[in-house]
Amino acid sequence: MKNKIFNSNSIYQLLLFLLLTRREERDLFIVGDAFPEKVRKNLDNSIFVGNDMVRFDSENKVKYLFNYVLQLIKLRQLYHSKLKFIKDKEIYGATIFAPLFAKDNIVYVLEDGTGSYVKKEDLGSSFFWQIKKYLHRIFLGTSDNFNTERQKYTSKIFYTGIGTIPSDVLPKAEIINIQQLWDDKNDLDKNEILRIFNIQPDVKDKVQNRSVILFTQTLNEDKLVQTEEEKIEIYRKALTDVDYSTVIIKPHPRETTDYAKFFPGTCVLDGQLPFQLLSLNGVKLKKAITLFSTAALSLDADVEIKWYGTSLSKTLAKKYGSIPISKFR
Repeated sequence: MKNKIFNSNSIYQLLLFLLLTRREERDLFIVGDAFPEKVRKNLDNSIFVGNDMVRFDSENKVKYLFNYVLQLIKLRQLYHSKLKFIKDKEIYGATIFAPLFAKDNIVYVLEDGTGSYVKKEDLGSSFFWQIKKYLHRIFLGTSDNFNTERQKYTSKIFYTGIGTIPSDVLPKAEIINIQQLWDDKNDLDKNEILRIFNIQPDVKDKVQNRSVILFTQTLNEDKLVQTEEEKIEIYRKALTDVDYSTVIIKPHPRETTDYAKFFPGTCVLDGQLPFQLLSLNGVKLKKAITLFSTAALSLDADVEIKWYGTSLSKTLAKKYGSIPISKFR
């Protein structure tokens, strides 16, 4: 059996990896800047590659491309200085290092939300997108690492079935049931997963009798709105007529807002916690509220979804128009 390596910044993909595989001491975890430090410290055998992705700047694309080239150069340097020794392993994740690993290892892609279900014809095709693909071929050896699912080197893609799997990737697709995978784990394995994600024994008790979950997003952090106050006002509107004592707030991992200060009586989860662990441990939700977080789409089919899109904010509506739930289903 080949040694297993997890390589991603996604805590959701980490959860899938831990459910799919049996932990062994020789397992290696390769993570970067966007991966939560308080989770990484619980991974016994990890390599930190500090090189977070350059965020897209629509107002200065030339500057963005320049920084993107610098990042790709740094990625190659990181690979050769820290990761080139990795050979004959099973690599799990969906990472920008994948094409560099592909020659000497087996690459498995893990679902990471609804973005993993995008049809081939809906992928980027603009001139700007083509430039980025060309840069990827120069520095990473593949023209389209933005969509690891469709690379020749990808051996298998693990899906949970929250969307329709595109027909062109079906030959490599494998559907998994995360509840069944969790149920099949013994108590020792389950406790290890809870330990890694810093889930305290009282978390389940805190959320047990709450039936509504609010998925928040990085509205001010990513400058979709100008201020935190504007973001808070949007979520106050979303929770109008909702009893706060029934509400669980699940912040995005990159958010910095202290929601407990603004919404007393709600239960605010750690942003780094994969919310799927709640349902795996028996928490029953009746309703999900969000603007346009696709996390809501991965809930059980019987959970009502209140999808606001941009309707609660003139700023968002002016910038992005309508964002209906049908766009992601």
